[in-house]
This record gives sequence, C-alpha cells and structure tokens, in this order.
Amino acid sequence: MTDLDKRITDLDREASSRVDETLRKINIALKLNVSKLKEKKIPPNIKRLIEWKRALEYWKERYGGPTNDVEFMAERLGVFYEICTQLK
Repeated sequence: MTDLDKRITDLDREASSRVDETLRKINIALKLNVSKLKEKKIPPNIKRLIEWKRALEYWKERYGGPTNDVEFMAERLGVFYEICTQLK
C-alpha cells in the first residue's frame, strides 16, 4: 500500500466516524427541540439541522459500509467534503 492509499484510508475512516458522531448529536438536538418541530414555522437553525441530517444519512446510505477499494474511498471522501462545504 502506498502512502497515498494509506492516507486515503485514514481519511475515509475519520470521515465515517465523523458522520456517525454528527448524526448522533443531531438526533439528540432534534429530540431536545421536538416542541419547535411542531410549530407552524420551524426556526432556521432547526431547519439547518434537518438539512444536515438528510445529507449525512444519504451519504451513509449511499457510500457507507466497508470497502478495500481505494478509488471508492476517494470518491466517498470527495462527496463527504462536498456535503460539508455546501451545508457550511
């Protein structure tokens, strides 16, 4: 395995753990603010959490799971960082 492959593998592992941790925190935040979700007008910060949750769940569903293919890992990383920059 080359240095680049190892770096991609490490970054991929880190991205997967970040997604899991972030989804867990978003779910907690949404549970704590469930009363705001029932209002007619949902606050912008809650809408933002919902957008993040949807995007990360899509990423996890589409790209989640173990793989040894470095090209797939690189694609998965690219999509992860694209989601992060779009929803910043």
